[in-house]
Amino acid sequence: MHDNIHLSDAEWSLIRELLEREHFLNRRGGLCRRLDIRDPRVHLVWPSMGDLSTQATNVAALRQGIHSTYLPLPDVHSTQLARNVASGKECIPALLVLGSILQFFNERPPSSGEDIYLVFVPSTLGPCRTGQYHVFFDRLFEEKGWENVVLLVANSENSYRELGSTFSRDVWRAMVLGDYFTDIRSSLRLLARDPAAALMLFDSVWQDVLRGFRAGPRELERELRRAAERLARVPRKGRLEELKKVLVVGEIYVRRDNFSVEELSEMLIARGIYPKVTGITEWFHYTDCARKFIMEGRRKREGWLRAAVEGGLKDEAIYLVEKLWKQAVEQKIAALLRPTGLIPHVPHNMSEIIGAGQKEFVDPELESEATVSPAVGAAAMKEGYSGVAIIAPFGCLPGRLIEGVYAPWAKARDYPVLALENDGQPYPPNIVSRMEVFAHNVLRFEPTERASQTVFWRELAGRAGLSMFAPQ
Repeated sequence: MHDNIHLSDAEWSLIRELLEREHFLNRRGGLCRRLDIRDPRVHLVWPSMGDLSTQATNVAALRQGIHSTYLPLPDVHSTQLARNVASGKECIPALLVLGSILQFFNERPPSSGEDIYLVFVPSTLGPCRTGQYHVFFDRLFEEKGWENVVLLVANSENSYRELGSTFSRDVWRAMVLGDYFTDIRSSLRLLARDPAAALMLFDSVWQDVLRGFRAGPRELERELRRAAERLARVPRKGRLEELKKVLVVGEIYVRRDNFSVEELSEMLIARGIYPKVTGITEWFHYTDCARKFIMEGRRKREGWLRAAVEGGLKDEAIYLVEKLWKQAVEQKIAALLRPTGLIPHVPHNMSEIIGAGQKEFVDPELESEATVSPAVGAAAMKEGYSGVAIIAPFGCLPGRLIEGVYAPWAKARDYPVLALENDGQPYPPNIVSRMEVFAHNVLRFEPTERASQTVFWRELAGRAGLSMFAPQ
């Protein structure tokens, strides 16, 4: 064709550019027309990552004029659908996400209409299998002949900002709302005189907040004030400050997914212990911190002049503005909800946390949960928590690294610590026994001056291979 039509190279380049703007190649190499994400035929699908956070994120997409749906919480049935097509080497987050997607499309065959399904899948770098799962999903959909199912892969390197600043701002509000209201729900389960009635009220309040969120920031603020007033009136049998608290850290998906963390949370709540699951916002704060670390390293290597010419200083300025805006939004929502007395304190300054963790645990160069979780756990124990639970998928490298660096540090200080690996199945009796022992240690834990005095000698004896002589 190029030989039969006599056009200059510049003209061919222009034609290719126009085609690329309006079209793309599908999996079979055919030419397809590009569609705006707001096109009525495009259907954005959100896999679950905690019920409240996913619902709020769905509202964020609806606010942008996107046809959006969030998937229900995974369960044993949906997870088995994923196991049926998996190799057995995949970790549980991949199976939970894939199973929910397969269940959704089993009920709505994607090839039955003209809709284009855009499935959101997060990815990350570092020592984690997450970065390969979207490849697995894409190949599976190709084998099934789902030509109109497309993956929207968002990467942690840019803090998941693929859909632009306006959408990212609404997603941030959604993440903050999901985290705080998840904490409020846990507080009501522990403190309300009538937990069932309190949770019914909570569901009503949450739906009103979502309606306010969709209407806009001003309406959201009004609904949050109203929500705080309604929740503050719930009759209680105690105060949040009186409860023993456990910080649940580990792999970002498993610790936040209701299906994965439910057994641990239920056991702790049954014993009157508050299970503070670290939020999704913590991971966003960490990815921002990692971006800053990378940008500063590039500037130090290349110099100020080159950073200014090539846009590095501009990127750092944008990061700073984003950071200040995120902090302002989070602080405002927290201030509106704090009068409820249902929000637990949690270490929050990511720069300080990572700085302390770099000296004690893992270098930020690793870029994974293993960098932030041990540091946050250590900060929580210093700020009044009574134990740390580490939860990760079975065979998860970051999860085992977290345990490997944090557990010895905690045991040297007599801090209660529990490490669990989740594969989507109920925990066997020996693991349940470990969980019960951990809960008992949390309830009896009190920071002592003697423990802080002996930790130096205990660590020194351990490093010298003389742990039997360490002070007890």
